[in-house]
Amino acid sequence: MNKRINRTIRLLKNRAFLFTSKSDIFYLTGVELEGFWLLVEKEGAAAIAPKMLAGQLGKLLTGIEVLGGNDLIGLLAERLKKKGAQMLSVNGSALSHGLFSKLNRKIKVKDEGGVLTGLRLIKDPGELQALRKSCKIAVSALRYVKRFIKPGVSEEQIAFKIESYFLDNHVRPSFPLIVASGLNSSNPHHLSSSRKIKPNDVILIDMGCVYKGYCSDLTRTFFLGKTNGLQKTVYLAVKQAHAAAMAMVRPGARADLVDKAARDVIEKAGFGGKFIHSTGHGVGIDIHESPRLSEKDKTVLKPGMAVTVEPGVYLEGDFGVRIEDTVVVTTKGREVLT
Repeated sequence: MNKRINRTIRLLKNRAFLFTSKSDIFYLTGVELEGFWLLVEKEGAAAIAPKMLAGQLGKLLTGIEVLGGNDLIGLLAERLKKKGAQMLSVNGSALSHGLFSKLNRKIKVKDEGGVLTGLRLIKDPGELQALRKSCKIAVSALRYVKRFIKPGVSEEQIAFKIESYFLDNHVRPSFPLIVASGLNSSNPHHLSSSRKIKPNDVILIDMGCVYKGYCSDLTRTFFLGKTNGLQKTVYLAVKQAHAAAMAMVRPGARADLVDKAARDVIEKAGFGGKFIHSTGHGVGIDIHESPRLSEKDKTVLKPGMAVTVEPGVYLEGDFGVRIEDTVVVTTKGREVLT
């Protein structure tokens, strides 16, 4: 049995916990396949899988029993009955309402939330190594694509260049890449379009990749040609907000106070109402993890936590600016990965 499953067993309140989310299962097993569940019990772990996956999983999972069949809930219920388990714990937020109801008809189910949240918050050396490599590839991809940013090239063409670079480096995007030009940059989650870049455009690129299961996240804003006074003012405000938040990322700092550091700068510059998202979020197996650098999250930062710092200002119908880096909290402060 691997160390992560053993640590999870020690956290179990009841005898059995069913993991259904791909990211939780990958964290525990290192297997990225979808379509199966992982049952962790006080005595060990078992994969509950369709017949078509069972044989493959048997070769991939070491020290984990694989139960294969077409009725996963039936297999699960039979296993729990055999083990004498009276209740099954789950993470309700990782289950659809329909699946939760189906499970509850055959098994007494209790929602115990994210039992792995605390473990996944602190990245171990292997995870940090994967994050560093993921970020290194993302930075290289951005350097590569800058040469193609010019008038007449579409947002989609730039996004395809980034995806092609990722493909050549044996990684995939960690989320739909954002290439936003001109007024499109005022939409924080713009979908890259066929719009062609024009002279003096603002270009916002938000990108990241997945290396060995771990995500990177990086945003830069470029000015193609001349800039006006408003653009310079907004960029300077975001850059200063980014620096203020980055300086706060250290052991013992609270997530909400990192957010406040960025927000105070932007509010002082007169753009408080145009900073319309949190300052950042945790990143790891999922592109969005705990903690969240927002006014409501009181999480105390600890060494090994990986977060993004990404303040932004968006002037609707005009332009937007965001600067984002992926950062790891260290014992002495922070390590910027991008």
